[in-house]
Amino acid sequence: MTRESTLPCNDDGQYTDSRDPTYNHWRKHSTFYALSITTTLASLLLISERNKWRASGIDFQMAIQYPVSAAFVTQLLAALFGVIHMAAICKMINYALRLRLWRASVSLDVLRTWVDMKIPRVDWDLPLRFFFPVLFMVFLSLVPAALWAGSFAPLLSTTPISMSVKIPAYENISMTKEYPMEIGNDGPSIRSSKGLFTYSVGQKLIAPLLSTAAAASSNFTASLVHPKIDNTRFSYTGRSYGVGSSVGLSDFAIGYFANVMCIYNTTSNFTLSPVDDWIYAAAGTLPDSVGGPEYSSYIGHDSKAIVAMGVAHSELSPRRYVAITVGESYAHLNNTQCELDFRPWLFAVHLLGQAFNSSIDAYSMVMGGSWPPLTQEERNLGGLTNSITAMADDMPAAYAAAQLMVGGYYNVDFSTTFDITAQVLVPAMQFGQPVFIYAIFALNTIILIVLFFESTRTDAWRGLTRFDYLDPRDLIVAASRGGVRLAKAADETVGQNDAKIPKRNGRLVVGMGRDEGGHAAIELDEERSEGLMGEGWVSYAGVGVDEEKARVREALGRKAKGRVGMFGSFKRTVKA
Repeated sequence: MTRESTLPCNDDGQYTDSRDPTYNHWRKHSTFYALSITTTLASLLLISERNKWRASGIDFQMAIQYPVSAAFVTQLLAALFGVIHMAAICKMINYALRLRLWRASVSLDVLRTWVDMKIPRVDWDLPLRFFFPVLFMVFLSLVPAALWAGSFAPLLSTTPISMSVKIPAYENISMTKEYPMEIGNDGPSIRSSKGLFTYSVGQKLIAPLLSTAAAASSNFTASLVHPKIDNTRFSYTGRSYGVGSSVGLSDFAIGYFANVMCIYNTTSNFTLSPVDDWIYAAAGTLPDSVGGPEYSSYIGHDSKAIVAMGVAHSELSPRRYVAITVGESYAHLNNTQCELDFRPWLFAVHLLGQAFNSSIDAYSMVMGGSWPPLTQEERNLGGLTNSITAMADDMPAAYAAAQLMVGGYYNVDFSTTFDITAQVLVPAMQFGQPVFIYAIFALNTIILIVLFFESTRTDAWRGLTRFDYLDPRDLIVAASRGGVRLAKAADETVGQNDAKIPKRNGRLVVGMGRDEGGHAAIELDEERSEGLMGEGWVSYAGVGVDEEKARVREALGRKAKGRVGMFGSFKRTVKA
């Protein structure tokens, strides 16, 4: 069954298809209504990016557990939404060219170009001036799907969630004091599944503190993650600054900025000496000693491997010192003294932050390429400074944890069950990268703007007929109504040497007309096709045939009078 393409003329002189009840508003605009889907999705993606929406529920778990399936679904949806965009673009091109076809003559190559641009596809036989625009259209058709894939591809991210934590208070600090390093005289402690919490930080937590000091990284190297000194499995990346004792917080807290400066004090009075068999005393005065010297005992077969650190306790001294005296195995640390200055500071502490410290070896590797090269003394002091800084950072956090877990003291302004709201970063799924989200939103907006412009310019494609050059039925029927002259002209196309070249018929120029019944017809534009046919071609009103007595071309192989552009040429009027 072949449909009729009938072209009645309205009052404006435009040929419409009002006699076909199936060509209604929905059929003409249904493709554009699908843009409401892409517009809604692009807007939601943009809003989610601006508001940092993240998925941390079943969607996140499924994406992590089945990454290949998630990628497959992403590509499938991206292709679907890309088809919607390209369908709208191609439909606008199709409507514009169908309207153009009634007002301009086009060559058969131009008509092929229009078909290829609408599909879109690459036709390798097209002339180069038509081939590259078609190739560009083919590449353009790949862009929307690629942008969609990047705009909602599942990516691993983090999202803040609100949770309640208890915070330590310091109205009562009776248990926060110096305890002697003697069995049975240590400070209150408690051990739970979360770790060991004690007020004897320097004694019972010496192992994790030394581990922190040994793993300290320089502020010139990449960030180094070190765990909290408990079993909560949270880690700091970089300095803790004495905060974050409430485990896993990304909150503002008042901590202490530890400023450490180390020197070699050749006149140090803090020395290591034997007092009995296997017993060695680290004794002497420090710069901030008040009321007497410092004294502590160490046990060993000899003094070679002993590293003794002395700290004075005096509320009268404005500064705090750590003095180190060692055996010969660690001679490079002997007679070193470090001054510590703690300054209260408001930190936005994330348990994944920025590294600052390094051990002596790491410090040497990092600074090894400096010029002039560092002396061994400078390397020792630099690494020692960073290690002491790392320990000084973690000790206030350890005391805060003891105050919280051992002392049981909470903020006195509230009951002991009051929960402080904090923000915790947890793994989550992010939809797409921002650059792709903005790009797909911009593309969708551009398509809508062009659609509005085209709809306004053409009065909602008011003059559009049912004839579609993409439909083989319409082409065959319309060409048959135009008569045999087009076929005859195609048979007679010749090259410069009068040889018939079948593919040269792509330069034949045709135009739209209508027969006596008002139906669409494709007719040969003989004036524009002149010069493409050889001697013996006859033109007269009616059917075109070869006859002996006829108007003959003035010269063989004469070129056409004008070159037809990609959008047609030579304005024409469809005769009634």
